[in-house]
Order: sequence, then structure tokens, then C-alpha cells
Amino acid sequence: MANTYVDYPASADQTDFAFNFPYLEDEHVTVEINGTATIDFTIVTSPATKVVLNSGASYGDIIRIRRRSQPDQNLVDFVNGSVLTESELDRAYRHNRYLAEEIGELNDQSLQIEAGGLNWDAKGLRIKNVGQPVDVQDASTKTYVDTQISNTITGASVEPPKFAFTGNGVDNVFTFSPGVELDGDTLYEVAIDGHLEEPTVDYVIDADADTITFTTPPADDANIVVVKRGYSVPVTGGVVMTQEERDKLAELDSTGGLTEAEREKLTALVPYPESINDGEHLVYEGLGSTTVTNKKLLVKAAASPTTAQLNFTQQVRQEQSTVAFTEILNDFYRFSHVAAVNLPYSPTVGNHGGQDSVYGGVTVNDESGWFLNSSNELSQPLNTHSAVGFSSPDLYDTYDAMVVAKSTGADDDTIGWVIALNRGAPTDDNANTPYDSTITVVRDLNVGAGVRVYYNFGLPGNRILTQNNTDFTDVHANSTGGSGWSAYDGCPIKVERRPNTIKIWAIDDSATTPDWDSSSWILITELDLTSDSDLTQFQNPGSWGLISSSQADCSWGDLYINAPTTGESTILTQPDPDLSSYVFDLEADKGYRLINNVWTEVVGLSIHDYVDSGQLLYDIAGKTLSVKDSGAINKLTSPRLGIDSQSTNFTVQADNDGEVIRADSGCSTITFDGNYGGGFRCKILNHSGASITLQSAGDTRFKDDTGTGTITLADNRMAECIGNGLNSGNNISVIITTIS
Repeated sequence: MANTYVDYPASADQTDFAFNFPYLEDEHVTVEINGTATIDFTIVTSPATKVVLNSGASYGDIIRIRRRSQPDQNLVDFVNGSVLTESELDRAYRHNRYLAEEIGELNDQSLQIEAGGLNWDAKGLRIKNVGQPVDVQDASTKTYVDTQISNTITGASVEPPKFAFTGNGVDNVFTFSPGVELDGDTLYEVAIDGHLEEPTVDYVIDADADTITFTTPPADDANIVVVKRGYSVPVTGGVVMTQEERDKLAELDSTGGLTEAEREKLTALVPYPESINDGEHLVYEGLGSTTVTNKKLLVKAAASPTTAQLNFTQQVRQEQSTVAFTEILNDFYRFSHVAAVNLPYSPTVGNHGGQDSVYGGVTVNDESGWFLNSSNELSQPLNTHSAVGFSSPDLYDTYDAMVVAKSTGADDDTIGWVIALNRGAPTDDNANTPYDSTITVVRDLNVGAGVRVYYNFGLPGNRILTQNNTDFTDVHANSTGGSGWSAYDGCPIKVERRPNTIKIWAIDDSATTPDWDSSSWILITELDLTSDSDLTQFQNPGSWGLISSSQADCSWGDLYINAPTTGESTILTQPDPDLSSYVFDLEADKGYRLINNVWTEVVGLSIHDYVDSGQLLYDIAGKTLSVKDSGAINKLTSPRLGIDSQSTNFTVQADNDGEVIRADSGCSTITFDGNYGGGFRCKILNHSGASITLQSAGDTRFKDDTGTGTITLADNRMAECIGNGLNSGNNISVIITTIS
């Protein structure tokens, strides 16, 4: 044990580190963090001596507290005729003693010449922080050696360098730039005008001088090419192993012919198998094979809602949707677009021409009549003459969105989604000119209307970009005796917004949005924002929002929108389970979604559409278990043994494998009757206060095919029970040891 220093592996944010070696001055106590000295600490001596770091250490940091007693400074200066006090003599002595202790421990830590020999003795320890070798007798690092082996097997990772020169009929010496490393004429291929030259006969290469000297000067304008060959092999794109070699390796491995270290090195030669479906575990057949068997592993996996820079989803907990729609009410830009003055009132054409109406005895404006209904949906109670709605304060050129347009009103007019809105007066919320510009998709229940995509809907210069009225019913139109929106379940709308294109889908008469990739979506159009002079402006980021016109009691449900997080240009795979609160039950192969606070089964929902980690890989040949996390495969360590206490007589089951069974008072007989298989292992601790009988029954035998049928396990003894594989896997070997 060291007397002049103490080492600690730090826990996260740890600041206090105790030490008990004596020292003379505070400045003689030094602190190193991972080998680097620091002065950011103080020394506390009461109630115990310790070092306190100014800032907490990181998990795994190695903290060394060492005494360095200033060997270049005398702590006591004796003067002729002075009184030699005990304290000064002791101080001088302790200074010398401490210095001797410190140098002695440093010497003990240093690399020593072996006893009776001339070689360095590392005493079985690794030598770390070794530089890359340069000269032929330099020590090599593991990385360097592994790289050379890998290059030999799979090919060098860097193409061999090529040098070109031009002869002039006079010079026979040419200089390499950059310089060469391999000193040997046979380690290079040299050609003059395509004719291969003979090493040492036609030329000599000097790696120290970085020159090649030809016996005869190459002819004028001769093309000289030098390629370093060395001992490497050609670069390849795969593993340089035949199937026969792989089979041989696998056979060696299965028969125990490879050590664990050899196996780890050789597994690098064969790529790990891959599975199409993340979340399953893989059974790996061993070296030389990429064959896997996929098994379901997870019983349940739950994803809870999270918040990115922009994501609203109504089909989660009620309080979440309340927050989302409250944010729209409070923070979004409101508009009431009016295209003309030929209306039963005198509007203002432009961005804010909405009228005042009486609703519930209260006069409200088109733009202020919004509220959250009993279903926590954003709703508009007014039968407005203008096109009213909201648009987001943030601008996007990339997002995915789904929403259901619906209404409890008997009218048959317009509800939709603002795909992109560019503010005409972005710094003035009340300005009517210049006009806003929009791309909008709307559902109108009027006869022949269907689903329409507009440029500048409700504004001067509006026009229909595309229309689908063949896949969407108009039987609800009240102009032909229908019941309007009140009898219509709703119109789900899906939008994929990108900088240069916009794709739009819709579904007729449905109250909820289907899965993002459902085949029930009807493609309305794909807009090219680069070819229409009115639409090119929307290649730039714009707002998204909600819109309605002349439709009372309209609302939106299942609002889902996902856009890139801050600083990103791509969005998540849609729909994201983290935003929709999915739960997957793999035992029943079902998926559930939280809808109005009730877990509802979603047919066809699969965890494999979302999980990118969680696979297990079992290497049958190597008997190792690995887990895949974010694309990387890492070996798993064995968990702590499970413990099972028994206070009555019982029969050991095959699923007790890996357990510690504690036999308590009341347990007198333990029976083995079953097929446990080779490699089964459990431990039985006798804490009953008396002897216990271990008995075999049925086909099970102890030790071998003719082993005894009972074994006595004395109190405070342990029986380690191992399935030895004999008797078709029924037999158990029992080892009795003392409990310490």
C-alpha cells in the first residue's frame, strides 16, 4: 500500500477525497485528474483530512492525491550558534524522510530491470500511452499490430502511392516527394515506358535519401513510374476468405479449438448479421455465417409523448391538446381574408376584413370568435363571410401534417388547412395591404365542390390550382336537401410540405385520421413550386394554419404536425410514436393508441415501424449474448443471480436455471424430476437448521446414468447442481461445499 499517495475512481460530480498520509505544508499536497495536475482544490483538516475539488469530477475520472515535499527547497536553515530545537530537527528530519519515501515509491512504480537479467520487467502489467513505432526496433501498439494484420487479411485501407518522373537522357538519380518509407529495391515496382525494371540490377532505392538511382540514365522524355508494393495485398471490398475457410473456422470454434481471444479477433472477419425488423433478437449461427433466426423478445414497449420544436397532436392526453390549442389561440397570427366588397355588409378588402356578429348575445368579430369546445378542439361558432383562420408565428418549408376538418353545423360550406402563408405585412398584424399570399386545401360540401386546392383562397386574385370532386360525395349539400356538415363525419387531410413540392391527400367522410401510410389516403395533387410564377414564392419558408369560410360550428380534430427540430433540415419518420403515445404488446402482436384518454387498438400497427434499437444477438458458436443499441452491437455481461427462498418441500424446475435457492426452516426435501439439459446450473443454500434430502425421481439421476437417488445436504452447506447432459439431459451433478 502506498504511503505518499492515494488513488480514487470518481463518481459523477464527486468533490471530496480523503487522505491520511502526513505532510509538512499545504503546498506539498498535489492533485492530479487523469494524470493532469490541477490547483483547483482546497484542503480541509476537520473533522477528517480531505481534498475538496472546486468543481465535481466526472464519472470514472482517476483522482490521485500525492505528497510532493519540494526537493528543491530547504525547509530548515541551521545557523552557527543557534539553538537546535526539537521541532526544527524533527521538521528537517521529516522533510528528508518524506522525500526518501516519495522517491522510493516512485522508484517502485517505475519499470525495472528483471532480477538477474538485462531485460525490462513489466511484471505482467500493460504498458500504456505508447507512441506509434517509427524505427524497426520500436515497440508497437495493439492498434498498429491489429491494423497490419487487418491489412494483410482484408487489404490495405490506403492505396499504395505512385510516383512519376520524366527522363532527360542525362540524369539517373530522381528524388521521391513525398518521401518513401520502405528500404528495399524489391519492395517497389519500377517501369520505364511500360517496361518493368529489375530490382538492384537496373536501379537502387535509398529510403534514407528518398532517391532512386538507375544504372543507365533513362532516355529523353521517358515515362518513369514507381509504385510502392511492400508486403500489403490489393485493396478489396470484402472479406478475403473462401467459404471453405469460413467453414473450417466455424468447425474449430464449435469444437473448442479457438480461445476467446482468438474468437474475438476472428469475429471481426465476418460481418454481424442484420435484421429487417429492429426490436427482434437474433440467433447467430456462428463464424462464417450470416444466417439468423428472428425471435420476438419484448413483451411490452411504451412510448410517452414528447415535445419537439413543433408538434401538436390531439390524440394524446387531454391536457396536452389543451396546451397545444391554447398556444394557437394565444400566439398564432389571425386573419379574415376578404376578396371583394359585393357582400351584404361593407368589408375591408385584404387581410382583416372580418365583420362583427352577435353570438350568444355578445357581439364578436370573425377573428375573435374562436374557442376550445368540450372536446378540446379549436372551434369557430360564426357563419363568417370572410375566410378566417390562424397561421403559425414560425416559418417552415418542411413538415408533415394530418388533421380532420369537421363541423356540427347544418351548413355545407368550407373548412380546410393553410399549407403555406406568406404575410403581406409581417410587422403589422392589422394591415390590409399588401395582401397575404396562401396555398390552401379545403373541403366544401356544396354540389360538385369536393376537395379543392387554392392559391389565395378568399383574397383578391384567388384561383383553384386543382380539384377532386369525383372521390368525394356531395349528398350532404343542403342546397339539394342534405343535412350539411352535421351528418358528415369529417374530412381527414394529409400534407407533405417540402421546399420545392407539396403533396396533398384527403379521405371522404371519416371522423379520424388513419395511419400515415394507409392506402385509404386519396392523392389530390403534387404541386411543383418551381414552375408556377404565383407559387415560386412558397419555396421560401412560410406559416401553416387553419382556415374556414361561411361555416358555423366548424372545428379540427386529430391535429398532428411534425417539423424539423431547431437547426435540423429533416423530420422524423411519420407518424412518430413518441408524439402519439403508442403501446405495443408483442405477445398478442397488437398496437394501441391513447385516444380521448382510452387505450384503443390500432389494427396493423407494428413496433417494427419505429424501433431502431433493442435487438439481441446470440452467437451459438461463441456462446455470447450481445445487444444492439443505436446501430452498435455490444456484448452483454451476466446479471446478478436471482434468489428464490423456499420454506416447504419443492421440486426444482428447469426455469430455476441461474438461481440461488435458499432452503429455509420447514423445507426438508428437494426433488429433481425433469429434463434440465446440459449446462443447467443452480445453487441450493441450506439455511433450514437441519439436514435436507436431495432426491431424484422419474428419469432424473444424480451424477451419471446409474447415480444414487438421494443426497444429504447438511445444514450450512451449499449444493451446486449442474445439468451434465447425460441421460438425454435428465441427469444432475451435485457438488457439496461449505457456506462461508
